[in-house]
Amino acid sequence: MSKKDTYIEILKRVEKPGRYLGGEWNEIKKNPKNVDLKIVLAFPDLYEIGMSYLGQKILYSILNSQPSMLAERVFAPWPDYEKELRKRNIPLTSLENRIPLHKFDILGFSLLYELNYSNVLNMLDLGRIPLLSTHRNLTHPLVIAGGPAVFNPEPVATIFDLFCIGDGEKTFIEIAEAYKELKNSKKDRARILKELSVIVPIYNEKDELWSMAEQLAVHLDQIIGIDKWQYILIDNGSTDSTPEIVRQIKQNWPNSIKIRLEYPNYGEALSVGLKGAETEWAFVINVDWWDPVFLKWAWSHRKRYDIILGSKRGDNTLNKQGKYRRLLSWGLNFTLQLIFGFVGSDTHGQKLIRLSTMRDILEECEMRRGQFDTEFILRAMRKGLWLAEAPVPIVEKRKQRNWMFKKIAQNLWDIFFLRSIIHKVPFSRSIRYHRWAREDIEQNINFNELEN
Repeated sequence: MSKKDTYIEILKRVEKPGRYLGGEWNEIKKNPKNVDLKIVLAFPDLYEIGMSYLGQKILYSILNSQPSMLAERVFAPWPDYEKELRKRNIPLTSLENRIPLHKFDILGFSLLYELNYSNVLNMLDLGRIPLLSTHRNLTHPLVIAGGPAVFNPEPVATIFDLFCIGDGEKTFIEIAEAYKELKNSKKDRARILKELSVIVPIYNEKDELWSMAEQLAVHLDQIIGIDKWQYILIDNGSTDSTPEIVRQIKQNWPNSIKIRLEYPNYGEALSVGLKGAETEWAFVINVDWWDPVFLKWAWSHRKRYDIILGSKRGDNTLNKQGKYRRLLSWGLNFTLQLIFGFVGSDTHGQKLIRLSTMRDILEECEMRRGQFDTEFILRAMRKGLWLAEAPVPIVEKRKQRNWMFKKIAQNLWDIFFLRSIIHKVPFSRSIRYHRWAREDIEQNINFNELEN
C-alpha cells in the first residue's frame, strides 16, 4: 500500500478527517526542495481550537513571505487518529506537504495555557523527536516555544531549546535566519545554543583553577542557565600541573574549549580566546578575580551596552590591594586618561563583551601582552559603542613577588607603541560611557541565592 493510500485508509477510520486534510482557503503550499529552511508551526490542541488562534496565522503568513523559508502547520491529533498512527508506526506530519515533524529544521509551539504541556510531549513523541533538549542534536529540529504561557518557562525548560518571550513577528524571523546560518556552518548543536563564553587566561594556576571552575559554574547555571554557557580556557604555557586540571575541567564540562599557547602572553591568550568564542557574549575573568554580583547585574543589563567593565578602581572602599599595586594601577589609568582621553577608571580585569559588535575591532587590534584589552576598549570608545563600568571588590590573594620593574618598563613601552596606533583611530561619534555605583548593582540582588 502506498503512503497516500495508507493516509486515506486512516482518514476513513477517524471521526473528523477534515482536521488532518489541510487545503483551506489561503493555505500556502511550497515545494520543500526550493527552500533553505523548513519550519512547522505546532499548536498543541485540536485543529478547531488552533485555527481560531490569530497568532499562528500571522506567523504563518510572515514566514511564508520569505522566499528561502517554508512554514507549515500541525495540530494535536484526537485519540482516534493517534491510535491509527501508532498502530501503523507512522509519524505525525504537517498538513500542507505531509512532512514528518522530525524532518523539519524548526518546530515552533504556541503555548497558550499550561494544560497544553502534556500535548507537547505527545506531539514530539509522535513526530519521532526526543523529548528532552539535551537528547537532541543537529539532525533534529530546533524546538521553540512562544505564546502567553512562556512568560513562566521554567516548568518546561528541559523540553525546549529556546523560548521566544513577547511578540514573535520579528523575533521568529531573526531566530530562523540565525539558525539557518549556524546550521550551514556545521557547528555542534550544543555550541549553537550557548549564550555566553567565559574567557579564562591561565598561567600556573594549579592552586586556584579547579575551585574557580566549580564555584563559578554554580553561578553561571543560576544566572545564564544550565547548558547555556561554556568555558574557554587558554593555557599560557604553564609549567606546573595546570594542563592536567584543564583536562579535568574539559571532562567535567564537555562543551568547554581548551587552547594551549607555548609561551606566557596575557594579551595573546585573551585575543585567541575571544576570537575562538562562537557565542553572542563573552565574560572575561582572571582565575582569582571574579564577582558574581557584577556578573548577574551585567547580564541583566547586557542589551544596553557593548562592553561592561568591572572596575577595581571605581570604588576605593572595595579595593583591598596593597598600596604599591594600587599606586601602579592609578599610574597606568592616569596615563591612559592623559594620553588617550580615556574617561573610565579601569581597562583590565573582568568584563562582559557583546561579540557581534566587537569582532571587527578585535581583528584590528595590534597590541598583545598587557595592553591588548586597553586597545580594544579605546577603539570601542572611539567608535561610539556603548560602554559602562561598575565597581567590583578585589582582594590581593597572592603576595607581591617583586617590585615589578620589568613589567613597569614593558607597560611604558607598550603604551608608547599604543599611542602611535590609537592616534590613527578617529572618533566616529561622541563618547558613550556610563558609570554605576556599587549600590546600583547590588539592588534587587538575592545574596542568599548567590551564596548558595
